[in-house]
Amino acid sequence: MQAVNYAQRFTKWGVDAFLFSYEMAAPDTSRFRCKRFESYDEEWLDYVSACRLGLPVEPFDIIEGGIADDKVYISNVDAMDMFYNSRTFQLISQGIADFHCRSDRCLAEEVERENESL
Repeated sequence: MQAVNYAQRFTKWGVDAFLFSYEMAAPDTSRFRCKRFESYDEEWLDYVSACRLGLPVEPFDIIEGGIADDKVYISNVDAMDMFYNSRTFQLISQGIADFHCRSDRCLAEEVERENESL
């Protein structure tokens, strides 16, 4: 539902929105340190705040939960355009790159690095 709500932000501005859904077998995550935030609760806020401030946090390999998108430096439309025209997106689309366990921040940094080199 979160993805649908996010996509509707674009359609309000007359911009096409796309929602991709993938089905895959659940990977064996037993060898990873995983954390799942079920809601935007105090624990989630404390973790996000600590990360943003560069404070030490318990390290996890995989984190699942809501997105904190209140610090946007470029428009969503520009960010999506940059992503969908990036080499990173092409690799993901072709199944060459395995980014499914990477955080949104990691993917954004990858696309930014790629964009700076152009």
